[in-house]
Amino acid sequence: VGNTFVPVPASGSTLSFSAQIGTLTLFSRQISLVAPAIQAKLEGCTASMCPVTQGTSAVVSISAPALDTVSTAIVTTSINGVETPGSQSVMLAPCAGGTECGTATLTVPMTVGATWQVFATVGNFQVFTLPATVSM
Repeated sequence: VGNTFVPVPASGSTLSFSAQIGTLTLFSRQISLVAPAIQAKLEGCTASMCPVTQGTSAVVSISAPALDTVSTAIVTTSINGVETPGSQSVMLAPCAGGTECGTATLTVPMTVGATWQVFATVGNFQVFTLPATVSM
C-alpha cells in the first residue's frame, strides 16, 4: 500500500493503469487524455491580422470549461517573445455551453513595431492569443 507518482503523457495520449498482486491482476484501465478547450482572444483580431495601437486599451476574452476547482485565469504578456513583468488575475464566471468566461483590459505597450502577445493560464494549462504588431 502506498502512493506512486507517474509521469503524465501529453494530451491526445492514452495512460494505462493496472494493479497486480503477485501473478493476480486486479484491474486494468486506460484513460484518454484530452487538454481542456481554453481560449484567449484579443478583441478585434481575426485569423489573419491583429491590429493594436500603442498606449491604447486592449480587451482579452478568456473562456474555459466550467471546473469546480478553478475559477480564475492569470493573464501575462510578452514583447518580442520576452515575458513582461506583472500579471493580472481574472475571475471566470459561468457563461454559455458549460464554460466559464472572463475579460481583462490591458494597456498596449509603447514599443512600436514590437510583437505583443497575451497569455492566459487556467489551472495547469496556458494558451495564448495571436501575436499582435504594435502600431502608432
